[in-house]
Parts: sequence; C-alpha cells; structure tokens
Amino acid sequence: RERSAAPVLPMLPSEVLAQSHSWKWSQTTGNSTRIEASAEDFAQGAPGTGADLRGVVLKIHRDGEAALDQVQSGAMRLHASGELFSEGPTTISLGVPAGVGGAPSAVVEATGVTFRPGDSSASTERYLQYRLESGFGSSVGAEYDASRGILELRSEVRIRHGREGVGADIAAGFLRYAEHGSRIELAGGARIERGPAWLECASAILQLEDGRVRSIECKQARAGEDHPGRSSRFEGAILHADFDEGGALQQVRGLGGASFLAREPGQHLRLRCATLDLRFWQGSGRSGSALRSVLASGRAGATLAPDAGPVRTTLRSELLRLNLSPRSGHVERVETHSRGELVQSASGASGLGRRLRADRIALDLGERGQLRSLGARGLVELEQEAGGGDGTQLRTWSNDLQAEMDPGTGEITSLRQQGKFRFEEGRSRGSAASARFRPAGGALELEGNATVRAQGTEVLARAIAVDRETGRLEARGDVRGWMRQEAEEAGGSNGAGLFSAREPLYISSGGLLLDPAANRTRYVGGARLWQSQNGLAADTVEVDRLTGLVTARSRVDVHWADSEDSDGGASPPTRVRADQMDFSEATGIAAFSGAVDLRRGTMRILADELNTGAFARDASGSTAVASGSVRIAEPPDGSGQRAYGDRAEFRNGHAEIVLTGKPARLLAADGTRAEASVLTYRPSDASLLLLGRGADRAYTQRPSP
Repeated sequence: RERSAAPVLPMLPSEVLAQSHSWKWSQTTGNSTRIEASAEDFAQGAPGTGADLRGVVLKIHRDGEAALDQVQSGAMRLHASGELFSEGPTTISLGVPAGVGGAPSAVVEATGVTFRPGDSSASTERYLQYRLESGFGSSVGAEYDASRGILELRSEVRIRHGREGVGADIAAGFLRYAEHGSRIELAGGARIERGPAWLECASAILQLEDGRVRSIECKQARAGEDHPGRSSRFEGAILHADFDEGGALQQVRGLGGASFLAREPGQHLRLRCATLDLRFWQGSGRSGSALRSVLASGRAGATLAPDAGPVRTTLRSELLRLNLSPRSGHVERVETHSRGELVQSASGASGLGRRLRADRIALDLGERGQLRSLGARGLVELEQEAGGGDGTQLRTWSNDLQAEMDPGTGEITSLRQQGKFRFEEGRSRGSAASARFRPAGGALELEGNATVRAQGTEVLARAIAVDRETGRLEARGDVRGWMRQEAEEAGGSNGAGLFSAREPLYISSGGLLLDPAANRTRYVGGARLWQSQNGLAADTVEVDRLTGLVTARSRVDVHWADSEDSDGGASPPTRVRADQMDFSEATGIAAFSGAVDLRRGTMRILADELNTGAFARDASGSTAVASGSVRIAEPPDGSGQRAYGDRAEFRNGHAEIVLTGKPARLLAADGTRAEASVLTYRPSDASLLLLGRGADRAYTQRPSP
C-alpha cells in the first residue's frame, strides 16, 4: 500500500538531460558576487548542446558600486561556452540602483542579443532602441561591456538627448559611450541638431556631467544656425563647443583653419582665419544658441558682398571680431583688434578700388546686412583709385577716419578724417587738422591749418575746399601762400604787368577762390599780393587770366618799382592808393578811381582818377594820366612845390608833367605862383611852360627879393 500510495516521479524526456524550475546560478570573485542569473525554467539537452532558459533575469554587479545592470528576456539559450543568446525581445537596464524604487540610467530594448558572462558583456547585430535619463534613441548593432561601463552603437545611430526646447538630436555612423568617464564618442559621420543650430562632423567627443552634455569636440566639422531670412555657417578642422549647466551653448572654438559665413537679406559675410571663437547669448527667454560674437585670429579675413551691387568689401587683420544684435541676431559690427587692412573693389565700368590700413578698423551693418558706416583710428592710410582709368590715385593719412555709406551700393557718401590729415592726388598735395570728402570724387574740405599745393600753387588757410575734378579751390580764414605759373605758361609770357609770370606771387587774404576752369582767381576779406618790390592790397581782388584783367575794389593799395627810368638810371618806387583799380595785362594800363593817392619818390599826386601805363610794353611817352581835382605836391607834406588842375599827364616816367585846368596852378617853394590853361614843368630842372587859351591868360607871380 505504501508503495502504491507514493507519488509517481516525473519522467524526463529522452532528449533532456536535466530540467529544473526556479533555476538560479551565480558567479563570485572572492567574497563578491559578480553575476546572478535566474530562470523560471531550465532545461539541459544532451552533453555539449547547451540549455534553454525561460523567464530569465540576469544581474551583473559593478565593482565597488551600488548600481548594477539587469537583463530580462522571455527565453535564452545557454551555450556550452557559457554565452547566453536571446532571440526574442530583450530588455537591458543599465545603472539600476541596488535599493528599491531607483530608476536605471538607460534601458535598451533589443533582439538577437548575445551575453558573455565571462567578461560581463553583451552585443547584438540587430535594430535596438533605448531610453536614457534625458532622451531616447536607436541604432543597428550594439555592444555593451559592463566591466568597463562602455556601450558601443555600431551603425545608424539616432539619439534624442535633453528636454523639449533645448534638446539635441544626434545622428551618427558609430557611437561609444564610456559611463565611467561620462564620455560619448561619435564616428563615421555625425550630425547634431539643437533648435535652429546644427553641427556636422567626421567624428566627435561629447563630455557629459550629470547626464548633460557639457562639451563637444569635433573633427572636420561644419555647423550653423538657420532662422527665417538669415543663417550662419562655420567650419573648422577641429571644433570645440562648451555648454552651461542648463544645456545652453556657451562658446565654440574652431582650430586648424576655420571659416564663418553669415547670410542676411541681400548680403552675405564670409570670414576665414586660423582660429575661430564664437560666443552665444545667455539668459532667460533665450534658447541659448543665439550667436553673440565671433572672434577670428591668425590671418583673419572677412568679406562682405551684396547679392546685388557692385561694391565688395574685404577686411583683413590678425584679430577680427564680429558682434551680433541681441534683438535680431544679425551681424551689426565687424572690427579689427589689431592693425588691419580694408579693401573695397567694384565690378563694372566704375572700376572702383579702395584700400584702407589702420590700427583699428570697424564696419557697422544694418539689419539687412548692408554696410552703414566705417571707422578707423591709429595711423590711418587710405588709397583710392579713380574709376576713369587715368591712373589718378588719392592717398590720405590721418589719426582717425569716419565714413557714412550708401546702404544700397556700399559706396562711401561722406568721409571725415582728422588728426594730422594729409593727402596726395595726382600733382596735388595738402594737409589739415581734419578733412571731409568723398573718395570717389567731388569736394575735399580741409579744416584747421589747411594747406594745399597744386600746379605751382601753395595755399594755407583755416579752411580750404578743393573740387578734385575741376581743381576749383576755395579758402577762407587767414589765407596765405604763393602761386607760380606752369613752366610752359611762364615761358611764353612776356612778363608785362604788375607781377611777373617767371617769379612766385605771394598772397595773403581773408578768403580765396581759384577756378582753373574759368581761369579766374578771386581774393576777398582784405587781400594782399606781392612779388619782389611790387605789391597789391585791397578788400577784394579778382584776376581773370582769360581776359588778362585784374580788378581791385575798396582800399586799394598798389606799389611797384620800375627797373629803370627813361635815362637808364634807377627808378623811384611808386605807390597808389584808391577805391578801385582795373588793370589790363594786354595793354599794361592800370586805371585807378576814387580818392586816388599816388606817391613816387618825393612826389605825391591826389586825383579822382588815374590811368598809368607804367606796365605797358612800350612805357615811353605818356605813362600816366590823372584827372578830377588833381593835386600834386613835392615833397608829399605840401611844404614845397604844389600844383593843381583838372587833369595831369605824366610823361617819361614823371620827368615831365602837363597839367591842364581852369586854370592850372603851380605854387613853387620860393613863393612863385603860376597859372595857365596848360602848365608844363619838369621837377628835375624847375623849367616851366605856361600856355593860355582865349580869355584865360597865363601869368606868373614871383615875390620880391
């Protein structure tokens, strides 16, 4: 009965060598458990065929850490080599806290997984998905080494890392994650996208801290930002990016030859250099990826070119900086932080060329990328090539330069230089404390101790304006200088006139207008012209070289010295004061009017008008005629001989005087009086000829001895 009542032991199938429920297995090193394995069912086949497990849980303990890795699978095959293979869905939880309730750092869902308890590793060649503490992803093929904490994703890697709004999308051909070093390596070509920013590279290393990306280092990389209406690109053999604790991008450095490209509506800016540093805006309300500034060093060069427009601008320096607007994000300023060079060139018929060198150069841009203004300081040198093809070049020097630009063309509309300004253009030279002009042409306005030298003329004044196309020059304030006719003009001149064409003419006035096109010069504000012993002074003097006329108005004062008198001896100097003077170079005759006062040697002549031919080609005969209340005194103070009349004619260099009137009178120093209609006398020998006319008798009266 007892035998018949005992339970019947189950019989193993013939192909099963051993079978067990609630199977457990563990591997220890010393007193530490390395691996724990359990299964709901265990079945072992013939020797060497392995075993089948169902409801498998595999725990891999990490040395010296409270966390462990856990594998769960519905079915596994235990090979004779000790490897485990899971054909179906398998869940791998990495970094599971030893306590209850802790979340793993990563969870992997895969199929076709091989586990190697001997080295605590697992791998698959199939598609797998995983969830991270701050993201999710997938790949094809992976291997995990628990002993070293290294995860490798073999191909088609896709990761979404970070929270919504500031997260990053990563795509790569290969990924390696080193858990202990908090390090992710990307290879086989990678792309990282974060909001409007993106990065592509051949390989990259991501450094993590508390599950967040703190830095990225890439090789053969290019990156950029894309916004509506504008974009930016930057490249480098090596790019290094740093992120803050919140995951916002702080800075990017490009090494080994780098470039930056910013596209704005209608314009693009390209920057090339050895090293590139990018800084990004931080603070509330921003994504953290908005670019703030770009610093380029090592043979840096920035090129600014409009999509439509002739002017192309290039800025070169060892150190360049680009500043971006915090509001719109466009490039608003490009500046050098060391001595730099700016080159502007234009296509088309204008052929414009410009080169600027300075210790510091800055370009200000508008919201559409257009060039608005230009500034330079410290040993500023400007070279401007004319577009006419005549080889004329404008060169300037100063301590400071400020220019306003045409937003449509990028051409300079107005330019101001100050601080020891100098210029050269063709045969013109000049200097001033400051200057305002347009490099392409037009007026050059000099202020403060201004000097201009051009075509045998040197003018100094407080302010000078020169029309560089016509040569028209206008000076004001303490004008002084000298003029000389060109050699070919002076060689054909006969030298007739108050001033010789073969000698420099010195000038001084309150203002000056020199117009080569009209061949006219005008002096105002108290003019003074002199040459050797000859001089002319008046409130206003105008010289018309085309007609050969010289006019002087208000407070005219002229003095000259003839080379010789009629007898070949030295001629006494002559000085005439009047209200106005008109001189004709063609005839050599000067006409004075209005309170004329002539002094020649010991003789003084007062009259309403005076015409003198002292400058005529043939000065023999009648050389001067005075009319209107003529008064003659010798000496000038009236203590000697005096003569009065309506008209006086001075012959042979004043050696003989013919005086007419109603009557003409002469009062000699000895008291002799003479009257006649026509009275002729020679001051040198005291000879006298009196002529009466009709009822007007001639007579003399001599005092008794």
